[in-house]
Amino acid sequence: MRTKPNILLIMCDQLRADTLDCYGDTVCDTPNIDKFADESVVFSNAYTSCPICSPARASVQTGVYPFRHGMINNIYNTGCMAHELPEYSGLLGRKMQQLGYGTGYTGKWHMGGGGLCDDCYSEEFPLITPSVVQTALPSARGYDKADDFPHHGARGVNYRQFREYLESHNLELDIVNNDETGLPEIRSSIETTVEYFLIENTKKYIDEFITEKRPFFFMLNFWGPHSPYLSMKEHIELYKKRDITPWKNFYDIQVGKPLIHRVKGANTKHLNWNNYLPTIWHYFGGMTLTDIQIGRLFEFLKEKNIYDDTVIIFMSDHGNALGCHGGLNDKAQYFYDDTCKIPLILKAAGNKQVGRIESHFANTCDIYSTILEYAGMRVEEAEQNVHGHSLVATIEKSTANNSLDCVVTECDGLLHKLMSQRMIRWKNYKYVYNLGDIDEFYDMEKDPYEMVNLLNSPLYQTDIKAIRERLFRWMIEHDDGLVMEYSACRDLDNIVDQRSWYFKDRQILKEKYCK
Repeated sequence: MRTKPNILLIMCDQLRADTLDCYGDTVCDTPNIDKFADESVVFSNAYTSCPICSPARASVQTGVYPFRHGMINNIYNTGCMAHELPEYSGLLGRKMQQLGYGTGYTGKWHMGGGGLCDDCYSEEFPLITPSVVQTALPSARGYDKADDFPHHGARGVNYRQFREYLESHNLELDIVNNDETGLPEIRSSIETTVEYFLIENTKKYIDEFITEKRPFFFMLNFWGPHSPYLSMKEHIELYKKRDITPWKNFYDIQVGKPLIHRVKGANTKHLNWNNYLPTIWHYFGGMTLTDIQIGRLFEFLKEKNIYDDTVIIFMSDHGNALGCHGGLNDKAQYFYDDTCKIPLILKAAGNKQVGRIESHFANTCDIYSTILEYAGMRVEEAEQNVHGHSLVATIEKSTANNSLDCVVTECDGLLHKLMSQRMIRWKNYKYVYNLGDIDEFYDMEKDPYEMVNLLNSPLYQTDIKAIRERLFRWMIEHDDGLVMEYSACRDLDNIVDQRSWYFKDRQILKEKYCK
């Protein structure tokens, strides 16, 4: 009988793929992740299920897109249908428990916490508190050994557990605003950082699993490099001295682009790269701090002689704009690779081969099925009733699943700005459906920085029609309710009306349109 491998999932928050060396030429120092990538499979075409924290994280736990699990916005924000991750036997943690794994979790959760979070409530404009049946935290959603950090956490510095850690080790976190950037920086020792604290928690729990002699599935979730940017002074000073040139798409003048992009800061009249550098210094500094801690964890696994026998997955929930395309900020409501492409690096257990780049399409939902197959579940069962596909065959270069000819990302708005959108990557193309705005079409081979919207180009009308039809079929295949509005609002040969979608057997529609 094959020994069950340990499985470690490391997730960063809002990390651009091109911050890492394995995804392009970067000035950000991440030597430990770089070394890890050299012995792993690096997915060059991995995309988030949704470029927003709560929806993407819930897709990892459920294996389905946000339009099915209901967390279509950050929890306790307008439009979100599920504010607490629902409890059911299909959750990733529950499945791993059923397979005999010890399960553990530390770091950012953002899939529950009970009641409104502080930044969602205003005494001047009080919100109606959504009905909360049960608080969803890791220890109540399938994780045996877990730190319960509710809501977003804002870098984790104010949680009771972190403050107790500092006190018990006679440490004091010293945060002051940088004189030049005005952004906060850490001036105390590295041991006072949340990142260091998370590694200590991870080591403690893994040690307990080793003592108990059972395989473990552990999720380590960093709050960084998401804002509020919090870096050590020495790392910020390091990047101040570097020559950081503008992104290749920084000077996008937004001609022929959707107006919805403007709500995220696109302002081509006042573009000045120097205005964005302070944020980037702090962002890169935060990632370098995280990389140092990942290195500490890898050394620990090697000291315990379990590194080689552990499946390790490194990823992010989504990317970050950082001024791309004419000064965009944050994420959501635009589908450029800066925010929708994610780093996804996977090392199989016992893997001794030299790392490689894999261009096979991958998606956040695939993590669920991949972990379950590595844990011993048959691939047919691991993919049952979910949207994701296991990546094991692709990683091990066996019979790769050739049916994954496309990948889709969804978004329905962020905070109070709601708008339904879908993006599909198919062949060398990217198509974005913007309900109520103009669509986008990019030739990713000729225009990898997505500068020119070719939606009205006579040369591409056949391809645009084909990719629109492919998205239509994908929506039918995945029971995406937006298919009615999509088929009605775009020039498609087939229109799904409300009655056929809600009251007829959907299998008939799939057989008719998805051959």
